[in-house]
Amino acid sequence: MIDLMCDVMILESGNQVKYNYANLPDTLWQQHYDFVCKKHKVAYADLKLELLRLKADPEAFAALMEKVITQMQMAELNARKERK
Repeated sequence: MIDLMCDVMILESGNQVKYNYANLPDTLWQQHYDFVCKKHKVAYADLKLELLRLKADPEAFAALMEKVITQMQMAELNARKERK
């Protein structure tokens, strides 16, 4: 789930930059989420259910996001080391 959420965060931030924070149609989001879900071999419907579950449990969501942020920070540090 952590890897999947990392890709979701990258997807969402990329779309914000690419589309200048515009409201995107649900069909476009669906296509993008489907791509990420396929990469992680997870059904989009299952991702939606998990996000609904996390919405109802803010502590679990916060704990997951801490792990996601840590993983993304580590990936950035590793990428910087490789560039040197």
